[in-house]
Amino acid sequence: MQNSLDLYVPFIYLLAAIPYAWLGLSAWRKRPAVAVTPFAWTMLGMSIWSFAYGVEIFFTSLPAKVLIAKVEYLGIVSIPIFLLFFSFEFIGKSHLLNASKRLLLWIFPLLILLLVWTNEYHHLMWGSETVITTNGLSLLDVHYGPFFWMHVAYTYIIVLTASIILIMELVQRPSAYRTQIGLIVLGILIPWFGNLVFVAKINPIQNLDVTPLFFLPTGLGLSWAITRFRLLEMLPLEHLSVLKNMKDGVIVLNSNQRILYINPITEKLFNRTESDALGQPFVFVSEIYQERLAPFLTGGEQRAEIMIGEGNQAKVFEATVSPVSSLNASKAIGPDSIITLHDITQRKEAEIALSRRESIMSAIGLAAEQFLKESTWEHNIPGVLEKIGQAANVSRVYVFMNDLDEQGRVFTSQRYEWAAAGVLPQINNPNLQHLNLREAGFKRWEDHLSKGKSLHGISSGFPKSEQELLKDQKILSMAILPIFVDKQWWGFIGFDECKYERHWTGTELEALHIAASIFGSAETRARTEQKLIHRQRTLNLLHDIVLVSLQSDDLLSMSQILVDRLGALIDADGCFLTLWNENNQQAIPLAAYGPYKETYRSLTIQPGERTFTQSALKIRQTLVIEDVGTSPYIEHDITQKFPTRSMLVLPLIAGKKNLGAIMLAFNQTHHFQPEEIAISEQAAGLIALALEKFQAMEQAQRRAMASETLRKASAAITGTLETEEAVTRILEQLDQVVPYDSASVQLLDGNELEIIGGRGWDNQSDIMGMRFTVPGDNPNSVVLEKGKPYILPEAWKVYQKFNEPPHNHIRSWLGVPLIIQNKIIGLLAIDSAEANHFTEEDASLASTFANQVAVVLENARIFKETQDQAITDSLTGIYNRRGLFQLGEFEFMRARRIDRPFCAMILDIDRFKRVNDHYGHATGDQALRGLADRCRNSSRAVDLVSRYGGEEFVILLPETPIDSAKLVAERLRVSIMENPITTDSGPLRITISIGVAEANNADTLKTLIERADAALYEAKHEGRNCVRIMKST
Repeated sequence: MQNSLDLYVPFIYLLAAIPYAWLGLSAWRKRPAVAVTPFAWTMLGMSIWSFAYGVEIFFTSLPAKVLIAKVEYLGIVSIPIFLLFFSFEFIGKSHLLNASKRLLLWIFPLLILLLVWTNEYHHLMWGSETVITTNGLSLLDVHYGPFFWMHVAYTYIIVLTASIILIMELVQRPSAYRTQIGLIVLGILIPWFGNLVFVAKINPIQNLDVTPLFFLPTGLGLSWAITRFRLLEMLPLEHLSVLKNMKDGVIVLNSNQRILYINPITEKLFNRTESDALGQPFVFVSEIYQERLAPFLTGGEQRAEIMIGEGNQAKVFEATVSPVSSLNASKAIGPDSIITLHDITQRKEAEIALSRRESIMSAIGLAAEQFLKESTWEHNIPGVLEKIGQAANVSRVYVFMNDLDEQGRVFTSQRYEWAAAGVLPQINNPNLQHLNLREAGFKRWEDHLSKGKSLHGISSGFPKSEQELLKDQKILSMAILPIFVDKQWWGFIGFDECKYERHWTGTELEALHIAASIFGSAETRARTEQKLIHRQRTLNLLHDIVLVSLQSDDLLSMSQILVDRLGALIDADGCFLTLWNENNQQAIPLAAYGPYKETYRSLTIQPGERTFTQSALKIRQTLVIEDVGTSPYIEHDITQKFPTRSMLVLPLIAGKKNLGAIMLAFNQTHHFQPEEIAISEQAAGLIALALEKFQAMEQAQRRAMASETLRKASAAITGTLETEEAVTRILEQLDQVVPYDSASVQLLDGNELEIIGGRGWDNQSDIMGMRFTVPGDNPNSVVLEKGKPYILPEAWKVYQKFNEPPHNHIRSWLGVPLIIQNKIIGLLAIDSAEANHFTEEDASLASTFANQVAVVLENARIFKETQDQAITDSLTGIYNRRGLFQLGEFEFMRARRIDRPFCAMILDIDRFKRVNDHYGHATGDQALRGLADRCRNSSRAVDLVSRYGGEEFVILLPETPIDSAKLVAERLRVSIMENPITTDSGPLRITISIGVAEANNADTLKTLIERADAALYEAKHEGRNCVRIMKST
């Protein structure tokens, strides 16, 4: 018995290696299917382990067993790693294990393999090695070292991780796939349970490793799953999510035409669940559709149309067969395939409707061609009805025409008809002649058709009041479409179906509407041709009117010719032409035909007064007024001046410009005919163009004159840099650009506008320096706020200030901002003693001029600042040496000219160097500024205080004799000595020395200052902090 076990047990392990190898090779052949590569290596690793372990048991010598055990580790260390790779690829997350991460996972197994093969040198994997006999088996017994247990822990962690990953995938998969994943998880865990039994030495035969044998049922189960559930042909989860959410039906087949997946849409179509269909042949879904699609499953992408369902539930689908990469090319009947079923039922129905529409449109095209060949189109109607009826595939087509009786009631009669073979014509039916639809029970027809609405449907669904007449004609369904001519309901065209109850599609009705439109267009064309003949004579007269108007160079004479010709053309009692002032909202009488030809221009119309011209321009359309006395379009006090009873008012509009109006007057009640109105409107349009031409010429002349005026004005004001002179020139030239009664230039100073110049005022001093708070209750604030010109047509009504002196002469006011570099610096205020004086054109010219004014004023300001900077000391703010001599020379020569005393004194700070050395130059500068302020505050307005250089200051004293000058100097010296100067370093006490000299007849300003400087030198040498006088010689 023992000897038998020595043979049977090794044989069992050797035999177990065979299915492992078969599974590995089988998976390997299915590349690149999902996860087959790591699965193949796992199975091949198990084959190596099982085969080597069987050989190990067979041999009895210790060295042979140890050697073969080392070979077993080739499979033992690799199986957990390949299982982990398998789990990641199986769930479609292999990208998470890049090359570097896979290498890290292999480091420890490779280290274990190295330690196994070198164990005799370090004994880290196992210690003592013996062969023991257990139940007749010669088994290897070793004492495991620390790295063996580390390897066991690493292996179990890897296996557990792979199992968890697959379990997480299991809960997300459809039910059919859960069985497959469950088999894989059990296949992983059961063998390692056997390994745990071996390591813990609790198996019945100690030291016998049953792990390879525990893999055997797993391998057989996986083999069954591969053949039954197509285990290695599963779709990744992300693919399932996409296919599941598709709007079309989807069937995924493998290379052997077995079903890998069907989505919910397909389940409903074929009444098969996914769990039932998975792994089954395609014929399992439907034998009929499999036979239809089988020829397309062996090649490239193919399309076919199939109908699924029966009767009203039948639907047409476009089946698209798309090949994908085969999972098992060697055994494949054909490539793997995805079949998508796209519902095209509505498209097919639309195609049928479009085909019928094309037939109808073709017939309509022929009808239009025949109708347009000649104006007498009626004799072509029967042939046209036949073509349209045959194209629409109806039983009968007919045309009804309307007539009105004296009371305005509508009667309709059948005039034309075509009937298909076998259908009774109704053209001679007396019930269809002179039919009042309302009285015959067809009120609904009249209401709908007169509003442009069609009627269609099955006759049995029509109101009972309509069914009797339709039943007599054997009509089962019909479509009635209105015909309009010149926007009036002319009649209708009808389509009857007497063979079956027909449902009219929107596409068909659209084509039938076009047919009705063709009839309306043909009648409209015929009427138009007749009207054209009649209107040609009238247009010839209009041409003469236009020719005369365009050849005229004078607006008044042209206007008179226009009203004379137009009044005679319409045979009116009067014809009036008015212009329109848009700014004042005022009609301006220009020319008249009839009794008021000489007096019409003298008529005065107030701004804003309601007139026919204003009303017609406001609504921008012709006014047809049969009773002027009750019209709301005009003030009745105007109508009382004329005997007119009826009036046609034609607005004159060119583009968006309101030019005026033409009024055709009749002293008796007159009913205006449409053609009469149309002729008058054409004439008005041409006259508007003529008026626009004259206005354009006048505007061009005004613009040329304005441009020249602006050019001269700009040249005049840019010739000076002195502010006062510049303002004077600005106001003079402004009167040339925009004539005014008074005007002012105002500059912005903080939150106030100050008048710096004015012209045209009774008393100039009343307004000079006047200030306006901004923002405030004044129009100036509006100009600054909006940054654009502001016109007050009636200024005194808006602001009370215009009722008070000195502004009470101003009736209208125009304010224009002065803007430089997008900054408002002031404004031009332009006044007129006449209300409504200023126009938008005035504002535009003034604004253009103001742009130049702003530049001139800004240049003057900059020039003044530059001049001030040239003669002013930047540190102290008083005059520098240049300013001293420039201004002092003027005062010195004036004193010499009128023989008045003139003194100069020069002073400097005693020991000023010590101040700079001790306190620093910043404190020294503060001392110089403080001394300059003291000198300025101690001097008179006529005295000239300057910094001569360094710490030296010169003060020129006009009208001052030497004794007074000495007192001034002494008072200044004592003030400086007794009152410290405030600095950042604290109060600073300084003293000054002063030299004083009086001018004599031989002096110049320069020699006078030099003599004062000599007196200063004397004061320095006599102890400082004193005043010395240089006597005249």
